[in-house]
Amino acid sequence: MLNPDRFVFTKFADGLKPIRTNESVFASLPTLGGHGPSGLKLLIGSSLTCQPTFTQHLYPVSLPSNHILPSGVINNMMAFKLLGVFILAYALGNFSPAYLCGKLFGHFDIRERGSGNAGTTNVVRELGWRYGVLVFVLDALKGVAAVALGNWLADNPGIAAAGFGVVIGHDFPVLLNFRGGKGVATTVGIMLSLFPVPTLIALVLLILVITLTRMVSLGSLSFVTGMAVFSLVSDQPDALKIMTVGIAVIAILRHRANIKRILNGTENRLSY
Repeated sequence: MLNPDRFVFTKFADGLKPIRTNESVFASLPTLGGHGPSGLKLLIGSSLTCQPTFTQHLYPVSLPSNHILPSGVINNMMAFKLLGVFILAYALGNFSPAYLCGKLFGHFDIRERGSGNAGTTNVVRELGWRYGVLVFVLDALKGVAAVALGNWLADNPGIAAAGFGVVIGHDFPVLLNFRGGKGVATTVGIMLSLFPVPTLIALVLLILVITLTRMVSLGSLSFVTGMAVFSLVSDQPDALKIMTVGIAVIAILRHRANIKRILNGTENRLSY
């Protein structure tokens, strides 16, 4: 019988196969897939070539074919894990600082005032800059938390699932009858966690556009578009490219009315 302290499973083309290792290396390896039969660790998506420091301690062993976990099972396990990550992040996105600030400090539903959007700009217009900054920071922290959650549970695919989940939860929160914000501040938090320097550059662009035009919507569109372009032209994992472009598309669609007003010259402008 295999000693579970000395074997791990790693993924090959035809499924998972056991690899012999020593106890100290076994303990240091990640267990992304939990534990399988007889306590054997499952390294979903792992590869010996990705862990050069461990290769001298890993030795392939032979087992009957019924001890090999098919790739289809692994794919299903990962799909369920990503769905769970998405649901958790969606629930996080339902937390709406803009709505709470409106209720607590203005005694009204922020979605019934101004632009009707549960976001930073509408809070600035209706409650002032102090509350607007608070809402922006809290919404951005939702994005940071979502990235941490996704990375912890499922690496880059998990980050992508969490990014989509938290933005969709912010934009379409079930707790608020699917009437939320536009996800820009939450997107800022996600991008800062993943690409700090490019995001700071994009934020400078956002501030510059807003300063010159006094249109927050145009600055927001510039930001998400710039981050999408960056993800496509830089050497990023496919999962993060898909997430960044997807979030940008969602933001652009949520700004449809703003885009029409910008083109017509009737978009709302900040007053300093």
